[in-house]
Formats: sequence, C-alpha cells, structure tokens
Amino acid sequence: MANIYIGQMKDTIKNYLKNAQSIEQELETNKSMYGGEYLDTKNKEVQEKAEKFYINAKKTINDIFEQTRNLLAIANFPNVEELTADRLLFCEETKIDLTASEVKAFVERYAGNFTMLRLIKSWIESNHPGMTEYVTAEKSINMPIDHLEVYKKFAVSALSHIDSIRQKTDNFSDLMLNAYADENTCANLFAIIGDGMDLGNFSTRKVPESAKHCFDNVTLNLDLTSNFQGTVPLVFANYKTVR
Repeated sequence: MANIYIGQMKDTIKNYLKNAQSIEQELETNKSMYGGEYLDTKNKEVQEKAEKFYINAKKTINDIFEQTRNLLAIANFPNVEELTADRLLFCEETKIDLTASEVKAFVERYAGNFTMLRLIKSWIESNHPGMTEYVTAEKSINMPIDHLEVYKKFAVSALSHIDSIRQKTDNFSDLMLNAYADENTCANLFAIIGDGMDLGNFSTRKVPESAKHCFDNVTLNLDLTSNFQGTVPLVFANYKTVR
C-alpha cells in the first residue's frame, strides 16, 4: 500500500542519491583536470555543495515528519461530530454487554474515527480489563500516537539511508533504495497508517491551540548544523581536500 508521506520520504532519498552521485562525478572531474592547491580549492567548493545537499535532504525528511505529526495532533483531539448512534452501545446507561468479536467489528468499522475508537477503548478498559479476547480487540485500535510512531520509524529509516549515501555513495545500490518502505516487508506498518490520504482532512479542523502541540515531544532529534569540521564523508577519501 502506497502512502503519500512515505512516498515523499522515498523521493527525498532518491533525489539525494542523485545529488550525491553528481558530487562524485564533480570530484572525478576535478581530479582529472586540476592539481595542487587549486584542486584543494575546487574540491572544497564541491564539499560545501555536498553538505548543502545533505542538510537539505535531512531537513526535508524532518519537515515531512513534522507535517504528519501536526495533522495527527489535530486528529487526536476529540470531535463530537465523529460520534455516531453506536456510541450508545458503549455508554454505562446501556446494559448490553458486547462480545469481543462484536467489539472487534466496531473497531474495524471506525478505523480512522479516532473519537469513536477512543470511546471503544475506554469501554474495554472499564468493562473487560485484562480479558484476553477483549485485550486483543483493544490492541487492534490504532490511535493517532500509534500512527505517529510508524511515521517516525519510516523517517528514522530514511535519515539512516541518507547517512549511508553520504558516507559511501558507491556502496548504496538500487536494491537498498527499493528496500526502503517495501510494501511487503512493512505490510504491518502500512496496515496502521494506510495511504495517508485521510490526514489532509484534519488540516482545516479547528481545535484549541494547545491541542496542536500535544505531540511536540515526539521528534527525530535531528541536528541540522554542518559537521564537516568533524568526520569527512568517505566520498572524499580518495581526493585531496582542504583540512
């Protein structure tokens, strides 16, 4: 199942790989055309360009992740308009004790309706705590925080791919690129977040300002500062560079 946000992350990796390959080509050209201090100067220019490509790629991944985080924060706030008549089955006043299979059916019915799912989850916890069959139904409930954790996993993986490309572009194969967010390998994760199209529906929903920041503590811990003063990527290992 293709997800629009994960697709954007994969495109970012592809674009960065293309840019990294162009950097290697520039270094090869410099090596064949220049020497001495002038080679150092030209390679330093390429090195600075490479760093911009690297930082921009990681920033793009972070921006995509933060977009999903912001939309899911809005989705997390209860919305009375999402409540349906079925809510009566999960109220204390209603004396119907639903079976675990019935509860599971309601969970499936209201996938993506986080207000109803929250109500169902609360009902399970209050009426059947610890009962295996009901716990199974409860575990199948995916709330916004569960969606966000999946997006974070994909984002962290994308950042790792970008780091791998930066360190050794030649070793990064198409097979490795295609393995990112593979729909078969990651089927269980895509089952949670779906295609992501529904997230856009929350962009216009009005919620209290504080609700928009409920997931602000979920970050990628990303350092977007230049770090060429430290370890120089292996892509430059075969070329004389300015220290």
